Amino acid sequence: MTVSAQETLTFPASRASAGLAWLCRVWRELAANPLTLAGIMVIVGLLVMAVAAPGMTSYDPLAQDLSQRLLPPSTAHWCGTDELGRDIFARIVYGARITLRIVLLVLAVVVPAGLLVGCAAGYLGGWVDAVLMRITDIFLAFPKLILALALVAALGNRNFRPYLSEDVTACEIGGAVKNVLAIASGIVIGREMGENARAALVTRGLAEMVRLGVAKGAEAVSMMGLCGFGDLLLTCTSAQSRNMSLGIQLSKGEALKDILDSRNTVAEGVFTAAPVVALARCMGVEMPICEAVDRVLNHGDSIDGAIAGLLDRPFASETGSP
Repeated sequence: MTVSAQETLTFPASRASAGLAWLCRVWRELAANPLTLAGIMVIVGLLVMAVAAPGMTSYDPLAQDLSQRLLPPSTAHWCGTDELGRDIFARIVYGARITLRIVLLVLAVVVPAGLLVGCAAGYLGGWVDAVLMRITDIFLAFPKLILALALVAALGNRNFRPYLSEDVTACEIGGAVKNVLAIASGIVIGREMGENARAALVTRGLAEMVRLGVAKGAEAVSMMGLCGFGDLLLTCTSAQSRNMSLGIQLSKGEALKDILDSRNTVAEGVFTAAPVVALARCMGVEMPICEAVDRVLNHGDSIDGAIAGLLDRPFASETGSP
């Protein structure tokens, strides 16, 4: 049998040449699909950063140094620093490890579950197939739920229990307003007005927080959770609360500037009091306690005058007018 030149078959001379030919073929296929190539490059980049993180930066991504806060990019800090003085480049590099961990957890949950659902639906068929597909459609409609569950699994342990919340507005409002109320709580403690007075302030402060949150679209029940009442209770009672300790110092007659200059930590309520009050006025929400704190911090009002102004307010129903 005669084989023409066009039909001549060539075989690799060795396993190495066969492997090289296979790699070239794979590369040509990837080069023909830029999106796939870009995705692979992202994954490889994350892997490299996750492995080489200690060698790529000498900064601890969690270390805070308020004397270095909000620095612009420089040779010392390639991407600058954040509001707590943490090196942004270090946080990006070490963040690759968290990203990969979440991805692996998602794969560990989704792949076995998807395989099980697919096999059950294909083998049993009928109404089982219909029910499983509807359940799958529900989960696909809420992909952030799967990601959130993976994040909880990555961060949670027996000593730390995170809880899911889809109410972002409640978390934002609660995180901002509680710092302002904590300053008021410190003033109450510093003036030795008693625990009953602090309990009343926290309760009425919570009412202000809920009113503003609801006006912005948050759910009232979310404001009663960890991001609202839980955080408020902690920062208004803890001896480690930066905002409450600032309120105590203010109540002793210390000047705000002197207090801030002597600290290497941030009391967020000093900077959020004015925006909170401005937002409340814009939304038509009455927040007398937050307004009193704002007047003391930013408008030169005396603490005695602020307390008198609150106590002289007309009496009202607890569930009605503030």
